[in-house]
Amino acid sequence: AAAAPPPPFEAGTRLVLTGLKSRPELNGQRVTVLGYDAAKGRLNVALSQGKSTIQVKPANLLPAAAPSVGEMTAKELSELGLADAAALTARHAERVVALLGAPDSAVAAGMLLRCCCQVEWQLLATRDVKSGAEAPFTFESGVPESAGAGGKAIVLASSAAKLERLRALNQPPAGSELVLKPVRGREIFAAATLDGLGMVTLDPTLGERADDSRFTALSAPYFAPLCHMSQALHVESLLGAVERLARAGEAHAAEEAEAARAFGAHTYFCFNASASEDSILPVTAIGRGEKGGGARGGAAWILLYTCEMLLEHARPGMEQRGIFPEGQQLAATAVPLASVLTTLQGSAANAGVHINEFVPGLAPSAKATHLESEFLSRFLALAGA
Repeated sequence: AAAAPPPPFEAGTRLVLTGLKSRPELNGQRVTVLGYDAAKGRLNVALSQGKSTIQVKPANLLPAAAPSVGEMTAKELSELGLADAAALTARHAERVVALLGAPDSAVAAGMLLRCCCQVEWQLLATRDVKSGAEAPFTFESGVPESAGAGGKAIVLASSAAKLERLRALNQPPAGSELVLKPVRGREIFAAATLDGLGMVTLDPTLGERADDSRFTALSAPYFAPLCHMSQALHVESLLGAVERLARAGEAHAAEEAEAARAFGAHTYFCFNASASEDSILPVTAIGRGEKGGGARGGAAWILLYTCEMLLEHARPGMEQRGIFPEGQQLAATAVPLASVLTTLQGSAANAGVHINEFVPGLAPSAKATHLESEFLSRFLALAGA
């Protein structure tokens, strides 16, 4: 039989729709290629806005110039950080703040919060003149402590210039000075830093009068998802090493206990195929197995994601692959890894888990596949070492 022709565009390619007659309102919109349906001669593409996917002929696609930062959507900003968080610059951080003022959906807001945890911010901080110890400089947030949050706020900016006037207008505590400190979002959006705060203020613009000042505020209800995003990024930084350990199949030393604790304590997300709201039935994928590894060909693997936003990035491609039950829009459900392990140990139907599989553009080091239940049991036991 003749070999199938190669797809006209590779998965992940960004293109622009053109010449659509049935849906002319989509012409000019940016899309990302998910795959190629050779039987129909059409490409499966995901729209840059929202979660919609469509099939189009190659003739209705043109190469896309990279969008200007000021035109980027929440999805495009989040996609940029999938391969390398360092790709998100100060200008991207400024765009994230602008979109956070009025996100067009809950998913878009979540993707922007993930970006907040990835970019480098400028923090207004105090530095003890004698010891050099630094801490965030806090303001009165205007949020009453009786409202269930602390009454203090800290300030982050996408560039140092945006904090200079604020620094000039404020006095540090005795024995300290005000400094601008670069910090990664995942460092600042942590429970230890946010505890007792009522607000994080982003990119303040100070006017001559209070009414003329502008800023975007992340209030206390945002703190839990921000902390989870930061934890997810930490776990993602461990997944490459976890996968190598699983391949090695050897005894694990006590020095790996810290990684095991972070990996095991994290709450993951899955596509829930259960018909009942009171139960969880994670979606699985059938693995092909790997040469030279212990992975079992033809086995079912539970699909887990370190955060809900990676799950949403995976959703369009999985829908196109037919992984979901036909016609079902599956909810994203939080699930502790310990509960997944209990499920694996109680049934032979599933071999183990894939973490962050099917996320287009995600750095290979931020996912782990073919983690068998036996390995997970041994590895998580190290958490008590």
